Amino acid sequence: MSSSDRASVEQAADAVEAILERYLARLRASTESNEFLDVRLGHLLVTAVRSLVREGSLLDASEQNWLRMTVSYLITTDDAANDLSAIDGLDDDAGVVLGLLEAIGRPDLAKPILAHLQR
Repeated sequence: MSSSDRASVEQAADAVEAILERYLARLRASTESNEFLDVRLGHLLVTAVRSLVREGSLLDASEQNWLRMTVSYLITTDDAANDLSAIDGLDDDAGVVLGLLEAIGRPDLAKPILAHLQR
């Protein structure tokens, strides 16, 4: 990979990380109207996805596509269960992230999420 390609990949990763950080900020802000919102789960999901974004060049083309779809689903707050208003709003997002982690063989990133869900 050329240095300009590497720079482009890093810029894209930085942009996705900024989007994920804004999503987390929205979750934190939503606790004012939904005290039951599981911000810790949101943080764990973003942490796992952020790790994959930074490792994106190590993923094959189909895994990169799955990662893009997962990021898109995660940051969409009004999906199967509204992330910001429903008590279980992040459960569907956890299922999507965990499905990706299983598909690409990353149980190390799934472990903290699963531990949190089993509490």
